[in-house]
Amino acid sequence: TVLVSYEDLKNTGWSDWDYNDFVVSMEIRQGTTTGGNLGAVEINYEALARGAGFNHRFLHQLPLQGGGSAIITVLDTDNQVISQDSLSFDSNPTFAIFDRTRTTLPPLEGYFDTNTRRSQTERVAGYKATLSLNLDDPSANPASALPAKPWDPYIEVVNTGEEVHLVIPGHLDNTQTVNDVYEANNAMLGYDLPLAQVFYETWDWPLEFASLWRGYPQYVDYFGSGGVTNQDWHLASN
Repeated sequence: TVLVSYEDLKNTGWSDWDYNDFVVSMEIRQGTTTGGNLGAVEINYEALARGAGFNHRFLHQLPLQGGGSAIITVLDTDNQVISQDSLSFDSNPTFAIFDRTRTTLPPLEGYFDTNTRRSQTERVAGYKATLSLNLDDPSANPASALPAKPWDPYIEVVNTGEEVHLVIPGHLDNTQTVNDVYEANNAMLGYDLPLAQVFYETWDWPLEFASLWRGYPQYVDYFGSGGVTNQDWHLASN
């Protein structure tokens, strides 16, 4: 299980780098044939936090070849099934998992965001979803040749039409240079940071308007070294 976290002001404004505009957990399970080819995939999602004024769709593009069949099941905050859709797919399919992130994490009264404020003492449960896939042609999907997981989970910002992806081949334009709009003379000033990142399951996202490196000071040396040093930065939070 990993967490994928987003900043959503791509080509729109300056990020505050709290990486909590949308936070979702993902668990990807693969079923392989005796020949090492991918025959089935199950992905579990849970919406965890939303610290954004904007709304989003959450989608997932998968590097699967040859088509197949899929079932998407979505559960609400009470773990009740609210939709279950069966569909077929072609190569490199994209699936819409959550139609609106604001709906998946409904704010409490007096808040625009969910699970990102110290003053919010009651945690809001988010929507969950399961995507189950059976592949028509496992031989076209050798497990050893697949790109690194979690593949391409992304948000589409409803208010601006922008898409925010992980920085992966085909989506290298998903970065922004850190400035001092929210934090003067900050330690990451001038660095070009990704607008979406994958974090460990145990990582706690920062509070609203608190940059990642304020919560995790060792991230500065980790990023500055290209990931060579301070690889356990996520264990040393403020």
